[in-house]
Parts: sequence; structure tokens; C-alpha cells
Amino acid sequence: MDFDKIKGDIFGQVADLAESILGNRQDEIVNETKAFLEESEAKLKLWTEAYVTLKIPKNEYELLVKTRVDLLKMKALTQAGMTMIQLDNFRQGVIDIVVKVAAKAIM
Repeated sequence: MDFDKIKGDIFGQVADLAESILGNRQDEIVNETKAFLEESEAKLKLWTEAYVTLKIPKNEYELLVKTRVDLLKMKALTQAGMTMIQLDNFRQGVIDIVVKVAAKAIM
């Protein structure tokens, strides 16, 4: 498993997600999300390895990722004027991205 490739794919898709939600105000959000994912890298790598090697099922992996992403404070998002609905949609989008990218590594 090439976690650096997985991480790069996640970052690229998160940038696209932020742009689709915030347009040109995305840079701060992308940077904040990247910093958070970098801080969470050890846990994400451990969980992704377990998921990719089929040691844990998809629903357990998704729950682990969700609990971690829920900690994402998103100060930049609220400062950018995002509503709580947009914030929740962004967080769910990040979770979906992480799970889908990891699932591709299984195949």
C-alpha cells in the first residue's frame, strides 16, 4: 500500500470539494484540512492499512474516519461564512473521499 499516493489523492479531491462548495475562498479551508489530515496521518495510515488488508470491514473503517473528521474544527470554514449545513456537507464529503480512495487501494 502506497499511503503517500493515497494521501495525495485525498488532498486533490478535498481541494476539488472545497472549490465546489466555496469557490475562490477555498485555499484556507484546503490548508486547514490538509494540516488536520497531516496531524491525523498516523491513525489514518494504521486504519487504512487495516482496511486495505481486509482486517476491518468498510463500515468500521468509515466510523473510525468519521470520528476523526468530526474533530476537524474548521475555523476557516466558519470564518469564510459557511453555514452549518455546508460545514456538515464538507465534513461528510471528506469522509466519503477518504473511504473511496482507500477502497480503490483494495482493488
